[in-house]
Amino acid sequence: ERKIYTNTLNEIIKKNEIQITKIDFLNIDVEGHDYEVLKGINFLNIKPKIICIEVDNHEKNLSNEFDLKIDHIAQTLHQDEMSSALLSYTTLFGTKKSPIFDIINPSGITKSQIVENEEQTFRMTINGADNKNTIAGKFLENKKGSGIQHVALSTNNLIELVKKLKNQGQEFLKISKNYYDDIEARFGLDYEFCKKLERLNILYDEDDSGSFLQIYTPVFNDNFFFEFVQRINDYKGYGASNALFRIAAQKYSTSI
Repeated sequence: ERKIYTNTLNEIIKKNEIQITKIDFLNIDVEGHDYEVLKGINFLNIKPKIICIEVDNHEKNLSNEFDLKIDHIAQTLHQDEMSSALLSYTTLFGTKKSPIFDIINPSGITKSQIVENEEQTFRMTINGADNKNTIAGKFLENKKGSGIQHVALSTNNLIELVKKLKNQGQEFLKISKNYYDDIEARFGLDYEFCKKLERLNILYDEDDSGSFLQIYTPVFNDNFFFEFVQRINDYKGYGASNALFRIAAQKYSTSI
């Protein structure tokens, strides 16, 4: 046997006093440990334009087992940029847009709008921040401008996916117990089902067409996070009613 010593990219740069001002392309090829490498990068200081990672096509990987696909992406920008961004997307991709709705919390208001095409193969949420105190506003301040704040991946079985990811060490935002008491009463959900969602910190929503499960990772480097979702039957929305609970959980996770 041979010992292989490893280190994060942050530590390598710090130890060797490397001055990096610009990265156009970062290639990561570490035989299935790409996620661990990404966690060791401080994206506030290292901002590659393009990151290439290896995808394992083994038949038992998570992508195949849980049918993981990109459901939508979320772009955050300044409120005064929303109109031009929406015009670009509707013109280039032939998308339709939803009415603007406000996400209100004690730190300020974030305006949000959905753009998607007829087939719903292109989905994007546009979030406009009006100050630097909101989660969206801090993202803009840290990133020095607009960008993709999170990516949502869809799955065919969110509950089992979350169990597996937790067993592998992945953490998720912790949701308050009051939330689950509320959805049990509001939607008339089964008590045991709500307890299962509570244990896993999974959020719930429903509309006239179906139901929706969603969960969020913590924010990485005040910049980026993942969302995992499951659309049951023909649910059309994005869990907008859960936004305040997600923001509260994000603020709590960054304060401890």
